[in-house]
Amino acid sequence: MPLATPDASIVVPEKSKRRDDPETFRAVRRLDWRFLLPHPSLGRVAYWGPTDDSLFVALSTFCDQVTILGRQRNPVNGTLFDTVVVRLASPSQLPTLLSHVQPGGVLYAEWYGRLLPPRVRREVGDKRMVSTSPRAVTRALAACEGADVHLYWHWPSFTACTRIIPLGDGLALAYALGGPQCWLGAVAQWLWQWRFSSFLVPCFSSVVWRRVD
Repeated sequence: MPLATPDASIVVPEKSKRRDDPETFRAVRRLDWRFLLPHPSLGRVAYWGPTDDSLFVALSTFCDQVTILGRQRNPVNGTLFDTVVVRLASPSQLPTLLSHVQPGGVLYAEWYGRLLPPRVRREVGDKRMVSTSPRAVTRALAACEGADVHLYWHWPSFTACTRIIPLGDGLALAYALGGPQCWLGAVAQWLWQWRFSSFLVPCFSSVVWRRVD
């Protein structure tokens, strides 16, 4: 997984960001999750993860500048960011990555669950795969003061996402999958009530708000 060196920064030329270009439009669709945030423009952005990934390509297309984070513990040159985007990390790295977020900012991270369809596993690659669960992500952030955590299921996958479903609301989960009267929605709500649904979600994200003191 190629990770850029610390302090690296990519500046995207204006000519590469034509919104009427079909390829650009497809790339920006990879960032539909930004509408979960208070500022969809994302502001100052930092990224941790592979630089040959579709998420990084989309950020490079959409944002004026993306700072690539390395594995260092302290913020790059003391700089804090409005939005930190994370791919293929482990939950234990979240407290360190959250330290790059300024108060009032957001850390957005994408995760893969224990049960993955073969298509999604091929898309990511076994060598890159880091499997976890929503519960493990929540536990990793429990000790972080001033952090509000929200989890979302990306259906059916990150690259082909058509629905972003909040995992903290059983009724919303049921409606997103056909409604409580539909057998799939009813099963999803039952699994959520008994805390089993977190083991079945293949692709999910965490949105962590860093509160202003």
